[in-house]
Amino acid sequence: MNSLPVRIYLKLLDYLNRFIGRIIDLLQQIKVIKPFRAKTIVHYGKPEHIIQPYPVNYQPLDESLFTTWRTYETLELELYKMDGVSITHEGAVLKGALPFIPALPHPIFRYRFGLMYNLQVRLRYHKIPKPETTNYLLVYDFWSKGNFYHWCIDSLCRIWMANEFLKEQYTLLLPANAPSYVIDSISAFQDARPEFIPDKSRILVKEMNIMGYAAGSGRHHPAILKKVRQHMLNTLPAKDAVKKRKIYVSRGKQKSRRVSNEAELIALLESKCFETVYFEGMSLMQQMELMQDTSVFVSSHGANMTNTFFLPSDAKVLELINEHHPNFCYWSLCSSVGLAYYYQLCPLETSDHVRVDLDELSINLSRMEPHP
Repeated sequence: MNSLPVRIYLKLLDYLNRFIGRIIDLLQQIKVIKPFRAKTIVHYGKPEHIIQPYPVNYQPLDESLFTTWRTYETLELELYKMDGVSITHEGAVLKGALPFIPALPHPIFRYRFGLMYNLQVRLRYHKIPKPETTNYLLVYDFWSKGNFYHWCIDSLCRIWMANEFLKEQYTLLLPANAPSYVIDSISAFQDARPEFIPDKSRILVKEMNIMGYAAGSGRHHPAILKKVRQHMLNTLPAKDAVKKRKIYVSRGKQKSRRVSNEAELIALLESKCFETVYFEGMSLMQQMELMQDTSVFVSSHGANMTNTFFLPSDAKVLELINEHHPNFCYWSLCSSVGLAYYYQLCPLETSDHVRVDLDELSINLSRMEPHP
């Protein structure tokens, strides 16, 4: 955890970035500064209006928790081309003093990657010019470069769309020291040749392709997501039979979002023929194979829930989620690929760890059992 002086410094820096950013916004509005725009070379589709079905065990008393998650618009699907830009190892696209906003996971981050960030990049980052003839593609940002959920759901969708558009070999820019699941996943795209941007570096690119996002952060584009899911599953070796395993994915080896009474929870689940598994130490391929053998998936909220993406279409999912301001991105994910999703609200006990009501868990597990 950051010390108090560090937290104060970061807060002051945030205020300064916002102040300067709003001045630049104003200067762009009155046309003193020209906005940073790019040419759209492919327009793949218009926004779609999404209405998610409620969870299977939805309780009307919880309506307010689902309101902001249930209905949303996807984004314009566009592949951009631009010239004379800098790309940093955080995945920021810069030109002059401005960031390219469509390359950020949300427009609010334009202040964080605004003028002050540009100055830091110019003064402290190693500059690496690149050949003019290379066909570069960028699909990651400062979230997805080290976050399993954002890589699988944001970046893989962007690679899949760009792969459909480019129809030729391209150089896929990636951050140095990318996690193993990043390297494993791009092997599913034969036209992608990885090239890594070192930490604290910026590359200078004459021409750059940037694939936009399919949906806003925490939201999903069902049609694109299903195609990406199938594309990834097609890389698995053929199997004669699929097991029907019931698994509990533990976060016991993580520092955050653990279950405080996990020993009692595991004992209950084992009495109902559940296995306890840990994704740590498993390759992406191993995780995908495990998911394809799974019929019932139970876990607490966190990146481990991302693997529900690879479950069979008839699988069932139960998420143990913090009852205080729950993030239902995994409900949206499961709904988008047609999975039966159940939830259980859990009180916080210490830090961000939750305590699971075992009686309520037993009721939810019985709801997930097949009925004659």
